Amino acid sequence: MKKIGIMLAALIITMFFVGAVAAMPANNPPDQREKFREDSAVQGSGEIYYYKKVLDKAIAVDVEEQMFGDTGGNGSFAMTIHEVLNEGIRLNCSAPNGMCGDSPNVQGPPDIHDPIYGNALSPVMTNFECDKMIQFEGIGPSIVDPNVQGGYLEGLATYNSPGFHGGLNAQVTEHYRVMELQKDETVTMTTTATFDGQDRDWTNCKRAAPYNANELNFDTKNAFVGTWGTESSWKKVCTKNIQHVQQFTGTFQVDKNLMFKEEVTEPCPEKDEPHGDC
Repeated sequence: MKKIGIMLAALIITMFFVGAVAAMPANNPPDQREKFREDSAVQGSGEIYYYKKVLDKAIAVDVEEQMFGDTGGNGSFAMTIHEVLNEGIRLNCSAPNGMCGDSPNVQGPPDIHDPIYGNALSPVMTNFECDKMIQFEGIGPSIVDPNVQGGYLEGLATYNSPGFHGGLNAQVTEHYRVMELQKDETVTMTTTATFDGQDRDWTNCKRAAPYNANELNFDTKNAFVGTWGTESSWKKVCTKNIQHVQQFTGTFQVDKNLMFKEEVTEPCPEKDEPHGDC
């Protein structure tokens, strides 16, 4: 009887936590907003180590990356990174004289920010963005220890919008161990899209009607010798389970885009614009 009571208590606790996660509302941008930015470039040969952790619970952004390796005595490594963490909300720009930003000579409603495509008058704004380019070639024994064969680069990166903090509950993990690598990669996350309930006729303005959406977008191009792969998932309790796994070993070129997007369709009654949705 005691065991049954313990099992029932454990079941109730489990159901409580599952229900709490399932009912977690979408995220709101914080009232006091903060910003972080990194721009860096490196080129050379030798031992490589890179680690970063970007966690912002206020906007449901959780990013972690580690990279290490050795070029070997005759190898080379070059990398540029542009990274921004921004707690703001999406812009809401208007074109002058009611002109549309994509078609300045066509009369129509004022140009409203398009969170999916963007344009010159209304650029896309993201809460997290990382643009990265890497060129690596490992040749010869290690520079640090000549008795060790060098010439490898190993990395692991995870981009997560945790549902526990009001995000999409979507994540992408990239892993690799290579002897050669050319990489061009852009990862963006938007977690504070706001609801816009005004009725607008976009017939004569844009071919695609814009809408506000929270999004995780992983866009990568890789040419490598070695092993490279990704694991991604998007889960919602009892309603959604999307999982995607790929791994390649050998000499490959991979062009890949993963996008998780959720339209914001309800306003938050407790908050006024521009503080966001529920």
